[in-house]
Amino acid sequence: MLDTEKQARTVEVEAEVDDMGDALLLPGYSADVEVILEERGDVLRVPTRALLQGKRVYVLDGGLIRARELATGIGNWEYTEITGGLEAGARVVVSIDREGLADGVPAVAR
Repeated sequence: MLDTEKQARTVEVEAEVDDMGDALLLPGYSADVEVILEERGDVLRVPTRALLQGKRVYVLDGGLIRARELATGIGNWEYTEITGGLEAGARVVVSIDREGLADGVPAVAR
């Protein structure tokens, strides 16, 4: 299986700091910035790291691991909104790199 990852891009941004307080900023410092384009509250979401290729997740269903196809909304590096294919309270597998993990495999939640 080929893993795909979101690609990070470096962009130069110029910013002004209105109130530096006691902060000491020197030339050459760098910063990580998250640009929020859209927000939604009170939505079903899963950790983005739990998503498999093709917008699927593994869930624990009656002692078995089951693959579920999802419809997704907005997301970021941490969480992805789920708009269909998963109900609130479902036990989603987040350790997707475990050896032997597959649809139909017996499992116990820990």
